[in-house]
Amino acid sequence: MTNTIQISNTGPQNFEEILDNLGGFGRFQILILILLLFFEIPSAYIVFIQIFAGIPPKFWNCDGEVVDKVGACGCNGTLEAPSTSIVAEWHLICESAWIPDFITSIQMAGMLFGNLYATQTSDWYGRKYSTFSTILVCALGSAVAAVAPNPYIYAVARFFCGAGFSGYLSISAIYTIEFMPTKWRMLCGAVGPFGEATMSLALIAYYIPTWRYLTWATMTPLLLTPLIFPFVPESPRWLLQKGKTDELVKVLTYIAKINKRPPIELETIEKIVAKENPTRKSTDGKESRLSLFDFAKSKNKEIRMKAICLMAIFFAFSIIYFGLSFNIKNMNGNLYWNLVFLGFVDSVGFKMAIFVMGR
Repeated sequence: MTNTIQISNTGPQNFEEILDNLGGFGRFQILILILLLFFEIPSAYIVFIQIFAGIPPKFWNCDGEVVDKVGACGCNGTLEAPSTSIVAEWHLICESAWIPDFITSIQMAGMLFGNLYATQTSDWYGRKYSTFSTILVCALGSAVAAVAPNPYIYAVARFFCGAGFSGYLSISAIYTIEFMPTKWRMLCGAVGPFGEATMSLALIAYYIPTWRYLTWATMTPLLLTPLIFPFVPESPRWLLQKGKTDELVKVLTYIAKINKRPPIELETIEKIVAKENPTRKSTDGKESRLSLFDFAKSKNKEIRMKAICLMAIFFAFSIIYFGLSFNIKNMNGNLYWNLVFLGFVDSVGFKMAIFVMGR
């Protein structure tokens, strides 16, 4: 009795059938969801920490006299406040009061840049290295922010934090989906712990009010990256698209091993690669890389119009969501509880989407 799946008319005829033969939604798929979506936790911390870092103190000390914000602006002596935020440490009040919110805008600009560069590099160089490079950018940006000596260095660091954050979210959604059978793809965008991480940030910030210590504390989950990296393979769908048969065989064998299923026979994989691989060659024989400019020049007007509509919807959603999120410090009520409620709505909303998508 053989341990391989023989080629036959009833065997796997396409990539989706390969995933079904390897166990469908099995142990490997659960593992990949846990390992890749785990990084939503530090991602939520990194993007929303600016809420606490930009809080102005209610009271200042002017030459031993306690004054409010208005009094602080008229202080002609030594002005001090506990360094719990960048506002207090760098005196970003009065004529400099616009700087903290402007730094948040710079972070949002980084998010725009991250969406563009990360999705492009993931198509060119693969999902795995692109995903972990965005995580590295987040880590480096957070580390520089934590030791920034002035608002200028801090603003640059926040730009890279935003780029890494949005880059990770963009690629991780694609990355996880490409391991999933069609029936289970909705889980990739719904079961992540982003909302729960947002709620927990409120608790962490309550007990660690100093912004520099809070920055170091919230990036500690990223220390697990070297431990997770070896267990996450390249996307088999991307390898199929690029015609990388040898690497594809290794990944599918790895999936089969974890799911406790017999591996797919090499000849079957080669047959499907030849059938489904759309890799284009340029006139010099090298692989032709597609970019956003090729999308803009595409003759398929229907796909282009659908993509533009989806981008417009996501753009509007992002303005509303992040506008409310970063303005939460100006809302009535307790800041920490407000953030808990924001995370709770996120958590419940995404989980409820499981019952809606696919219908």
